[in-house]
Amino acid sequence: MYYRLKLRQFMFLYKHDRTISFLISKYLDSGIESVNSGDFWLTLKFKNGSTLVTWNANKYYAWLKRGELYNPRGLVYQWQSARPSPKVMYKLKSAIEAFFKAVN
Repeated sequence: MYYRLKLRQFMFLYKHDRTISFLISKYLDSGIESVNSGDFWLTLKFKNGSTLVTWNANKYYAWLKRGELYNPRGLVYQWQSARPSPKVMYKLKSAIEAFFKAVN
């Protein structure tokens, strides 16, 4: 419920893509193995061997606007000018914060 109060205040620039939401949510369920971030890109490796490489700037109005999802066999999905749902954005943000709390 908290994500609704915070993320719905933002104006998103890009349309919601249900496929992105489904895939990110599915991979997050396996757990995060590692997180690497640069100035504009975020790379997450999941415990099931999958990888998410996504745009990590302009939170939240254009956050995750472009990216690629890989499984151990190769590219699964690639997007640009689209985004996951606010619920999945909040789930991803919470999972990254929990990962860093566990590591530190």
